[in-house]
Amino acid sequence: AAKWRVARRTDAPAGEIDRKTIGMPGAGRRYMRSLRYTCSAVAVMALAFWAYTENYKTQDSIREVRNLHRDIGVQRQRLSVLRAEWAYLNRPDRLRDLAELNFDRLGLLPLAPESFGRIDQVEYPQPDLGPLLNPVEVSSDGATNP
Repeated sequence: AAKWRVARRTDAPAGEIDRKTIGMPGAGRRYMRSLRYTCSAVAVMALAFWAYTENYKTQDSIREVRNLHRDIGVQRQRLSVLRAEWAYLNRPDRLRDLAELNFDRLGLLPLAPESFGRIDQVEYPQPDLGPLLNPVEVSSDGATNP
């Protein structure tokens, strides 16, 4: 048998009873339930905001990747054009004609198989050490072999 706390409102007409929820059985459960609902609603809103911002970050990243792929494609196309130009400009017959035209001015010789050699035939210049300023005499007189 639960006891109800009953109080009279001063502005209520005679005979009307106001039951206060403080002393009612189950009032704590109702308070906890509403707190749980409120916390759940706040958590759902926070997760929705997080998902919203992550969605836009992901869309920005995807857009950036698309732009990079497009730029890579443009650069690859440009590279293939440059390779084709390089191959065109370095044709042996064109280089031979240029060497003949500029023979007097540049002193170029026509390309021939005899013009090429082996690496061991290349004579590398010796480094210039310059004059020795403070020579030191080194002698092994009196040295012992261990």
